[in-house]
Amino acid sequence: MHSRWLLYCSLLLLLFLPHLVKGQGGWVRDTGSVYARCAFTTLSTTRYYDQRGDTSTIPRLGITTANLYVEYGFVQDVMLIADAQLLRRTSIDGAGDALGFGDVVLGARYALVKDAWPISVGVALDLPTGNPAAQIVNKQGDSLAAPSGDGEMSLRIMAGLSHSFWPINGFISVDAGYDLRGLVVRDAVANSGDGTVRDQVRLSVKAGYQPVEALWLTLTAMRLQAVGPEVAGRYSVLGMGDGVEWTAWTAGASWNVTSSLSLSLEYSTALPTPRSIFGGANIIFGVAFSR
Repeated sequence: MHSRWLLYCSLLLLLFLPHLVKGQGGWVRDTGSVYARCAFTTLSTTRYYDQRGDTSTIPRLGITTANLYVEYGFVQDVMLIADAQLLRRTSIDGAGDALGFGDVVLGARYALVKDAWPISVGVALDLPTGNPAAQIVNKQGDSLAAPSGDGEMSLRIMAGLSHSFWPINGFISVDAGYDLRGLVVRDAVANSGDGTVRDQVRLSVKAGYQPVEALWLTLTAMRLQAVGPEVAGRYSVLGMGDGVEWTAWTAGASWNVTSSLSLSLEYSTALPTPRSIFGGANIIFGVAFSR
């Protein structure tokens, strides 16, 4: 029983799909302007995909996260960004739950080209502020791994391109990124395999359309790909560590309540066949402020 639970949960956990790819495209905020969004994500599932893409059944798992994402126009053509997982709650039927603070991403983007086809470039640090040693203790006293962070610092290099189809109320944005992973690692990573994890390539394409005043509909396609061959024994948890790969889509709607406040609802899930993530769909509710 103990070993089975460890198998289920040693792969845990994830701030799942929607927040793995954050894209501004080519647009950079004006000096002094700010955008802040608090997003609440829920996932309930009984299956996961291993590193080969094979699926297995587990006791029902629930993940609830609260994220704060901020953009700030620092100086002309430079925008600062922050993405912090303020809370992650993981629960397993019959075992209990775990609460924790997750990882934080801090970075900046620079407007390289403006006008009709704006292009921006940027860098960000993914900081290991979460707890990779967090655990759930079940009724039998077994300790079940439920980390709230991936235990390693990464440098993310980003580039984005956008275009507005005005006078049609629509847009498209493309974002690409490369993650140099494992610049600094915690013990959980250092003591697994050769103590490294593979770099990652990220790509997202987002399209938006405004059918009526104040309402925006969006559709996003995303890809996360590990670079290089798999090495057995490396640190790996579902959605974190080494071996995570997926293609996913997100459909969303955003309603501008006022000129500064908006509410959004999104549905996101992976396409077959992902590797080393949980199955199921994420429901994301967001509240955003801008000025």
